Amino acid sequence: MLRSLRQLSSDTLYYGLASALQKLIGLVLFPVYARLLSKSDFGIQDLILTATTVAFTILALGLNNGVAREYYEQNSDEVRRSLLSTWFWFQLLVAVPICALLVIFAAPVCDLIFDRPELAVYFQIGISTVPFTLLNNIVALTLRLNFRARQYALLAGLAALVQMLLTILLVAVFDLGLKGVFWALWLGAAAQAAIGFVLTRGNFGRQFDAHWLRPILTFGLPIVPAGLGMWVLNSSNRYFMVRLGTLEDIALLGAGTRVGSLIGFVVTAFMTAWPMFAFSVLKDQDQARKIYSVVLTYFLLLALSATVLLSLFAREAILILATNRYLESALLVPWVALAAVVWGAGDIVGMGFSIARKTYHIILATAIGAAVTIALNLILIGPYGAMGAVLASLAGNLATFGYLYWAGQHYFPVKYAYSRIAALVFLSLLVIICGLFWDRLSIQSFWLQLAGKIALALAYGAGIFAFRLITLADLKQAWARLRNRNSSSGGQAPGVTHDENIPPAA
Repeated sequence: MLRSLRQLSSDTLYYGLASALQKLIGLVLFPVYARLLSKSDFGIQDLILTATTVAFTILALGLNNGVAREYYEQNSDEVRRSLLSTWFWFQLLVAVPICALLVIFAAPVCDLIFDRPELAVYFQIGISTVPFTLLNNIVALTLRLNFRARQYALLAGLAALVQMLLTILLVAVFDLGLKGVFWALWLGAAAQAAIGFVLTRGNFGRQFDAHWLRPILTFGLPIVPAGLGMWVLNSSNRYFMVRLGTLEDIALLGAGTRVGSLIGFVVTAFMTAWPMFAFSVLKDQDQARKIYSVVLTYFLLLALSATVLLSLFAREAILILATNRYLESALLVPWVALAAVVWGAGDIVGMGFSIARKTYHIILATAIGAAVTIALNLILIGPYGAMGAVLASLAGNLATFGYLYWAGQHYFPVKYAYSRIAALVFLSLLVIICGLFWDRLSIQSFWLQLAGKIALALAYGAGIFAFRLITLADLKQAWARLRNRNSSSGGQAPGVTHDENIPPAA
């Protein structure tokens, strides 16, 4: 178990680094967009990116989930190569013709979707990036399936850097405006696909074995409506805000979501590493159950601790990333972050139906969550504005989590550490609420206000030990394992092997 958990921790660290670099580039580019693009350009950019996201979700067909499920059941490298090659060619055969048609008929499509046929030129560039994005999805999963987390992080970081440089060059230097933004996205996606294919070329061939299509499509297709449901669950509030809220509410929601989504560094990193790890330990199901239980507890400990710190210092983060005009959005940050944590936890407790190949439960879970979110958006946004939108999304995520837990336990029961989890949730919410109350006191002295928040953070840490969520013995053992790992020959963790044909990461 310790070897498995060390591998999960190591992979999560690299995936977290990749996620952090990508989000950091977004923060770096934001001032460029704010100064060189108009507000209407921002709106057009959001519309086109939303359309390309939906197109990617549909055309991906959920195949990465189906491939991941089949991959570890194969014992032969040649059979695994056949599986990946079939996915590669099938994905291109589906995506390229459809994207070509969308590019050709861009004007009527934009007239139908946006009621703005003049957006066709931007839509054409955006949609033409989708095949490259799908190839990047294949490359990324191939690296993850082979536990090549360092190369995954290197590729993601390099792609983010190229994206930033291209955007600055095309928008700031050549003054191409919004077209420059989309051409930078296109060129960045193409470059990432080319580099990624070089890294993984040994995993693909010319094979196309149609017998793989049925199992991976059967497992993966239910993911498609689930992905669309996730979009409704977490992003549909913008559409309700236009009709039920105000422009000021939308601005606050955007600022609060931007800061609250920083917790995604933790959640996204974990969710990237988790599925492959979870499937890889299934050969011993009793051991897998123990590992799943430990993983949920420590995931919540890490994610909720990060959420508490982010919530306590949300005002300061907003002052750094935005201005004092958005300080009121600090009230939204804890609930945005908690929604992300709830979704990540659902990925753990819902493993049971994925193991049983009953992935239609994902559709049901996201449909329930989307229905709750839509209903509460209609009820809460009018009287409570941005806060109502955030609480609606949190409630939808909680409803989704509840169903995922029930379905996961039905097919693969796991005895989780319920008392420890309850104590952790109680402690986290208590400190978050105290932090919000402290902010509402509007203390004039910056240092007194900061001292109070530091005191709350220390109280949270003390509570972690008081509730025995972590003990000194745990910390000593972790430090001892870290020292042993660093001093071991070759610096390689036990149980982690490397393919001799894989070049070392820089």
